[in-house]
Amino acid sequence: MQLGAHGFLSFAGKIFGLTWSGVDLFFVLSGFLIGGILLDQRESENYFKVFYTRRACRIVPLYYSVLLLFLLSFSLGPAFTGRIPQLYDKWIPPWCYFTFTQNFAMFARGDFGPSWLGVTWSLAIEEQFYLLLPFIIRFVPARKLSALLGSLFGLAIVLRIVVSAYHPESFVPTFVLMPCRADALMLGVLCAYAARRPGAIDYLARHSIHLYAILGILASATVWTATGSYQPGSVSMMIYGYSLLALLYASLLLIAISEKRGPVSMITRNPVLRWFGLIAYGAYLLHQPINGLCHSLLLPDTANTSKHQEQAVTALAFLLTVAIASLSWIYLEKKIIAFGHSFKYKLKVAATTELFRVPSRQASR
Repeated sequence: MQLGAHGFLSFAGKIFGLTWSGVDLFFVLSGFLIGGILLDQRESENYFKVFYTRRACRIVPLYYSVLLLFLLSFSLGPAFTGRIPQLYDKWIPPWCYFTFTQNFAMFARGDFGPSWLGVTWSLAIEEQFYLLLPFIIRFVPARKLSALLGSLFGLAIVLRIVVSAYHPESFVPTFVLMPCRADALMLGVLCAYAARRPGAIDYLARHSIHLYAILGILASATVWTATGSYQPGSVSMMIYGYSLLALLYASLLLIAISEKRGPVSMITRNPVLRWFGLIAYGAYLLHQPINGLCHSLLLPDTANTSKHQEQAVTALAFLLTVAIASLSWIYLEKKIIAFGHSFKYKLKVAATTELFRVPSRQASR
């Protein structure tokens, strides 16, 4: 079946619309990286202290800075906030954000709150994940860990079905609650667990063609569903869509950590993309307020705004976001993260068990 120009643009638009699923990639990567750290250090004497100190140094300073900027700008009053209502409407009490419980407020209300802080639901999920995972890895016997992680992956799917049955009017509850999104997080941890098995990385490297085949199948399934109702609130998404995305990104991750040469490794080693990876946290937190402020200040008369003007302002907002996120990384985040890493893990024994020893190829990355 051939697509005309209009049909192709419509199809491409639906595929591009899946960029919202970048947060699912983030969850898989987070599960892999955080899970890997905890697996490597599960025997440490100061396991909890160092882990939570480092996580606080990574997450809290920039996040609280964005919260304070939001509150300061809100204090300017209606004369300012009234020009950008979407950034401030649907008020959620600030204490929810400071305690990383805003996703519960969003669940209760059925919306994401003010768009300035709308994306922070994912940080709430991450923090709640950080409260759970260290105890699982520390206290669950190694031989039972993979079975438990797999069970939690399946439980997330069941919980989404149950929650959506009780809240059919809104997709927000299944989107913002940590247990409903635990499939992507636990799948990332499973990847970290599997990668630490003796010979696992070499095995994956020898069977890269099979990984690419799986990646192709999952990508095709995603493209096929994207042409239909593959949106955050669709029934297919709530039942299996999030898990499909998690599997897609997990297969991509396994290729990236195992292949020496290939299209995926070439992309992931690109210096420009690696830089975007470093500033991604700042860009994620800042892109909504910067975009909203740029449009309200530069295009106050929306009735007479052309499409080209909107696109130009959006491009400017993107460049400003990259610039400010880069400055944030260089002058704030990088220094505080270095301080966090001055806290070192102290092992009870000379080395970790063989099960969780990092393969040499992965350790060099």
